[in-house]
Amino acid sequence: MSDELAAAHGEIAALRLTLAEQSAAMDALRARAESASAHETELRAMLLNAHEQLQQRDDTIAELRGTGLGSGGPNLLQERTRWAQRAVADVAQRDEVIRQLQASLAEQTAWAQRSAAEVAHRDAIIHQLQASARWSGAAVARFTLLKRTLPGRLRSLVSERLRL
Repeated sequence: MSDELAAAHGEIAALRLTLAEQSAAMDALRARAESASAHETELRAMLLNAHEQLQQRDDTIAELRGTGLGSGGPNLLQERTRWAQRAVADVAQRDEVIRQLQASLAEQTAWAQRSAAEVAHRDAIIHQLQASARWSGAAVARFTLLKRTLPGRLRSLVSERLRL
C-alpha cells in the first residue's frame, strides 16, 4: 500500500511539474501573439500613410495634366514633364512598398493565427492535466483514508476472531 501511495505522490509531483512547464510555454506563446499583433498594427499604419502619400502624388499629377503651357513655354512643359516622370517613378516605388507591406502583414496575420491556435491547444492540454491532477488527488485522499482506517478494522477483526 505504501508503494502505491508513493507512486501516486510521484505521479502528482510529475503532473504538477508538467502543468508548470505547460503554463510557462503558454505564457511565452501569448507574449509572441501580442508582439505580432503590435507589429501588425504598425504595418497597417505604414500602409495607410503610404496610401495617403500616393493619393497626394496622384492629385498633383492630375493638376499638372490640367495645367496649360502658360507663359513659360516649352521649358516649363519640359520641367513639368520631368517632374511628372519622377512622380510616376515615386508612385511605382510606393506601389512596390505597399505590396511588400501587404505581404508582410499577411505573414504576420498567419503567424498570429498559428500562435493563437497553439495557445488554444496548450490550454486544452493544461485543462486535461488539471483534470488528471484532480483525479489523482482524489485517489490519494482515498488511499490516505483507507490507510488510516485499515489498522483499526484489522484490530477489530483480530479481536473478533480471538473471542470465538
